Amino acid sequence: MRRLKDGGGAFELFVNEYEKLMFKAADEILHNFHDSEEAVYEALAAIARDFNVVDRLEPAQRAAYAWRAARSRAYGIYEKRQKRLAAETPLEEAGDIGECDAEIERLAEDSRLSADDIFAQMQKIPPLYRDALILHYADGKDVKTVARELGLKRETAKTRLARGKKILIKLLKEEPGVQL
Repeated sequence: MRRLKDGGGAFELFVNEYEKLMFKAADEILHNFHDSEEAVYEALAAIARDFNVVDRLEPAQRAAYAWRAARSRAYGIYEKRQKRLAAETPLEEAGDIGECDAEIERLAEDSRLSADDIFAQMQKIPPLYRDALILHYADGKDVKTVARELGLKRETAKTRLARGKKILIKLLKEEPGVQL
């Protein structure tokens, strides 16, 4: 960010005034500090290239422009992350939800992982899958309820749960002290 601020003048004032707002907009989508920071940096770099247009806007319009620019970049980062994750966890490998539950329980019991340990690993899972897992495990919701609360079809929710559980199993197996 510092490189963008060093230019001085109107753009530096813009960055100082809207950087936190932009970070909040990006973080609502990405839920990850580093990814949100990257989205803000990319948005500010794009704004800097054509700042004379933004500089002529009224303050309320500038805030809206900054918000939209950060969200747009955040969605781009989010989509790339989801495509990469989907490629890493193909549909045919998603597996059965019940099988995954049994594997997670076995890993937790055999390695004496606490609920906090499992929750910490869940935070590493992309939001697309993490949200479904949290509703399922932490809130005790079934697939139908998870689908309704996330605005998904039942089969989509089931797939996200299965993929999320596969990712969680992989993360738990990498946890120090886990017995395979």
